[in-house]
Amino acid sequence: MEGSVRVVSEAARSRAASAVVAPILYPVILAIGLSTSGHSLADYPRLIAAGDLSLVRQSVGWLCVVAYAVVYVPPALTALGAKPYIATSKDWLILPSGKRVKVDDILEISLKRGFWQRYLMVQSKDVIRKFIVTFARDDLSSIKSALQNDPELEGVRIV
Repeated sequence: MEGSVRVVSEAARSRAASAVVAPILYPVILAIGLSTSGHSLADYPRLIAAGDLSLVRQSVGWLCVVAYAVVYVPPALTALGAKPYIATSKDWLILPSGKRVKVDDILEISLKRGFWQRYLMVQSKDVIRKFIVTFARDDLSSIKSALQNDPELEGVRIV
């Protein structure tokens, strides 16, 4: 990579670390709750079978933990390892996890907020690439403004 690198947005590392730790806390809290009522984690299946703990409520809880982990943990791990999170250089747009897109190939960059994630979409001549930027330190309007003011992306449409 030639030239200097201009950072558009750093990763929100504390938020990303929290997202990684959160799914681990559910079983810990469950174990603490069981121990305060005189049970151990080994009693958990028996308590559900006996009806002392609701199977439906426990299933919903575990389903939520798994869904959260699937949606948030992979991009959080990427954010923890990314340096920088979003940046530009003379020839490249550098995205989370070090992915690079050649600036000359980019037609349009769009930033969107989905229900679960924030996305940066890069449209090149032959493909549209979608990158999760949920753990960017800056909000989407700040990232958009920084991209619009970047001299390396002068000919690229930013929406």
